Amino acid sequence: MNTCIKCGKPIADGELFCAACSLNPYDFTDTPESAPAPSVPGQLRAPVRQVKKPAAAPAPVKPVRRRIGAGMIVLIVVTVLSLAAAAYGLLTLSSRRVALRLREEEMTRQEAEVSALRTENGELAEQVSQLESDLSAKNELIETLRENIDTAESAASQTQYDMTTQQAELEKLEQALEDKQAELTAQEEKYDALVEQSAAAQAAADFMQSYVVLVENDGTGLYHRYGCSRFAGKTFWAYSRKLAENSGYSPCPVCVQ
Repeated sequence: MNTCIKCGKPIADGELFCAACSLNPYDFTDTPESAPAPSVPGQLRAPVRQVKKPAAAPAPVKPVRRRIGAGMIVLIVVTVLSLAAAAYGLLTLSSRRVALRLREEEMTRQEAEVSALRTENGELAEQVSQLESDLSAKNELIETLRENIDTAESAASQTQYDMTTQQAELEKLEQALEDKQAELTAQEEKYDALVEQSAAAQAAADFMQSYVVLVENDGTGLYHRYGCSRFAGKTFWAYSRKLAENSGYSPCPVCVQ
């Protein structure tokens, strides 16, 4: 067992001061002196001198290592995952915008083609009407010429020359009539082809109108048909009707019946 280096009291192993001296370990002014030896009568007592022992150096302080807690690691992982999700969302949004722009351009092109076909169909209808009018006039002329021929043949005084001339004129008119009929047939075939193209374009437009809906990011949760008065047409996505409903969108009460 050790003793206190200040007052000499027994202390535990590894300690330098007792409980009383540890409050002010390096002040030796109040240290109780050891009991004086009994004096002998007629003998001088030597003064007791307290020897101060050198103070022990304080124990070195070990550096505290800071460890990264589990909460900080979770926070870092969540931040990285959030940034990755945001980057993926931006890429997905960009690809959807490109696809939507391409669909919009395709719809615009098809509408322009349908409009051009309708205009051309109107012009062809006018041409067919004009050809039918010309054909009717030619038929009337042919009937008149045939009546004239019949009259010439029935007249005894009609010369053969006149009959030959009238016959040649009739053949020319008949040839012209055949040419007009061939031209009319070609125009009718072209008109039928344009009608088929127009029907195909109209079928495509009807398909888009029936199955493609437009969704805006306006917070209403509605999907619209093309041409709806409540559809602003600024930032939108083109969905099928089933996909829009599966995505949580509801039909617009104005344009979707």
